[in-house]
Amino acid sequence: METTLISLAYVLLSIVFLWKGSDWTVDKASALAARYNISEVTIGVTVIAFGTSLPELAASLTSAIKQHGDLALSNVVGSNIFNLGIILGLAVIVAPLNVRRESLLRDGLLLLGISLFLVLSSMDLHLGRVTGLILLLLMGGYIIALLRQYGAQRRITPRSRKASFTATDGIKLLLGLGMVVTGGHLIVEGALGIGAAMGIQEWALGLSVTAFGTSLPEIVVCISSVIKRKQDILFGNLLGSDVFNFCGVLGLACLTNPFRVSPDALMGLLMLTGSYILLLLFMRSGWRLARGEGVVILLISLFREIYFFL
Repeated sequence: METTLISLAYVLLSIVFLWKGSDWTVDKASALAARYNISEVTIGVTVIAFGTSLPELAASLTSAIKQHGDLALSNVVGSNIFNLGIILGLAVIVAPLNVRRESLLRDGLLLLGISLFLVLSSMDLHLGRVTGLILLLLMGGYIIALLRQYGAQRRITPRSRKASFTATDGIKLLLGLGMVVTGGHLIVEGALGIGAAMGIQEWALGLSVTAFGTSLPEIVVCISSVIKRKQDILFGNLLGSDVFNFCGVLGLACLTNPFRVSPDALMGLLMLTGSYILLLLFMRSGWRLARGEGVVILLISLFREIYFFL
């Protein structure tokens, strides 16, 4: 009982570290980029998109280094389920969402292609360094494409800058990065402790405990976007975050320490790929996500969560 409580305390503390650490990192990194006159959109598609994936990166890298491959992979898959399943489903139920053509043709199809590639790469129940390198190259190409598309857009001028980058900002940036790394270690240790005490498999833990904890930045963005009625920003962030999770987070994890893929993990990848296909069909249907489609997306995501606990 005492061990379980300590593990739960680790998870709760990690959530605070991951949440506040990623918030400071994104905020101060954006301020640093603004100081050097980088466009707002460029900051959004690079610093902020990658920043919201920092918790997943910390947790999955820690899991891979500690030889817990199922936890590393399920954290990424679980976070992507939260992003384009639970978070998106709830947002669409609150307010239907218009779909941009480029979101389907660029981000949506790329995401589906990456998930299919991962399914094929996992058929031998192993993810190695070659797979990780390919994923990182795909991420590099994705960033270059975004920068080419948006790089010429309006840049931040001194007048539009809310604040300059100070020494205090630099300290907060370093502290934020340290908190994210520490939070990633704590959430892995806490999840493994809970799993050992309650007999829960690593794959189920990754889909639930670590995925929820590392998805907090996206949840915050979701709440803010819904309140401000800017669901298009929400949708772009969720699509981009899923791409970064697969290519950046999982790519680095595979490159750092190749790991075995369990049959449950392969089944989870197949189910996630199927949900991406359904989402793309919903996106193309009238170029709009309706409330009924949001309900379907949410229910399918919840079913997947329950399925791996049975």
